Amino acid sequence: MIEGILLTLLRAIPQVNSAIGEHIYPVVIPENIKHPSMRYYLTDKPNDLTGSGPEERQTCHVQLDVFHHRYQQARAIFKSIQHSLHGYRGAVNTFQIDLIQCMDADSTFDQTTRDYRINFALNLKYKEISHD
Repeated sequence: MIEGILLTLLRAIPQVNSAIGEHIYPVVIPENIKHPSMRYYLTDKPNDLTGSGPEERQTCHVQLDVFHHRYQQARAIFKSIQHSLHGYRGAVNTFQIDLIQCMDADSTFDQTTRDYRINFALNLKYKEISHD
């Protein structure tokens, strides 16, 4: 559900779409995929308890990693995501996104794969819109 919204928002960012394209994967990037690529995983899966109450708001925490063989390009992809999504509010399909916060960027270099990785988190506050 919310993963599909996340993918829609990420792929709508021109730099992500042109540099990474369809190479956005949940949890593990397949071994045969060459970088640049991105992976994501939900560190807090939304559940019915978080969406209770009169507002029916839910919160989802997502960890993302951008992989690229050049640091400047990896950083540019992260910056484009940060610029496009931090503070985002709007309707996407059947969800009302109240706020996206982009947090905690960190960069590393993997000696084995020779790739740079930018790791960061997104916090999404949202609710499902009913279409009665």
